Amino acid sequence: MKNSKLYSGLLILALLACTNKPVNTTTGQPVKFDPVTAQIFTTARDTSLRLTQTADVTFEEFGQPFETQVCVFVDPANTFQTMIGIGGALTDASAEVYAKLPEAAQKEFMTAYYDSEKGIGYKFSRTNIASCDFSSDTYGYIAENDTSLILLKYSQVWANHYVKFIKAYESLGIPVWGLSVQNEPMAKQIWESCLYTADDERDFIKNFLGPTLQKNGMGDKKLIAWDHNRDLVYQRAKLS
Repeated sequence: MKNSKLYSGLLILALLACTNKPVNTTTGQPVKFDPVTAQIFTTARDTSLRLTQTADVTFEEFGQPFETQVCVFVDPANTFQTMIGIGGALTDASAEVYAKLPEAAQKEFMTAYYDSEKGIGYKFSRTNIASCDFSSDTYGYIAENDTSLILLKYSQVWANHYVKFIKAYESLGIPVWGLSVQNEPMAKQIWESCLYTADDERDFIKNFLGPTLQKNGMGDKKLIAWDHNRDLVYQRAKLS
């Protein structure tokens, strides 16, 4: 049982919550810490536990932990990103499998993923524009073999393509929170791929995609560069 437990990625760190005494980096004064409670959800093999809430844990003063103690260090004086939800990828492959399920199973699936009371309460979904490596066939939303789109002078046409996709989705009642320029922009594959160097991606965002989103009233969309692995992020960060 010990080796088979898998915890929700966001909450495994709450097994033992600990904090040093934080100091406001501006005033130099100690920051008052108001304890908060986090929930632990557990999934375990050979049990009925499936993202099941199993315990609560309170963040409290702890001092210096030993190296064997799993801790989360909370500094109330510094805040960063705000958690607004969790989601999953919707690929063609998963959609095709879902479409083949009986109606009762489809309902069970949707409840398990998207119901905040009876399921895990997904708030976001990620999907692809045209086909991807999880599609049963290759397809696009442009004319077949339109090689002109690979030329630099057609960057504006490509930027317009993103906007048209977003408008089509939102016309069907599907809000779009954000988009990335390209999935895995330095992955040279035999399937769907499009390479962007750091300079390429910067210039496309600065000169085409960013202004096109603004012009079409989509300036509030989150535009993400370097939708790829962290170990190769240096070149993007260097240009930021």
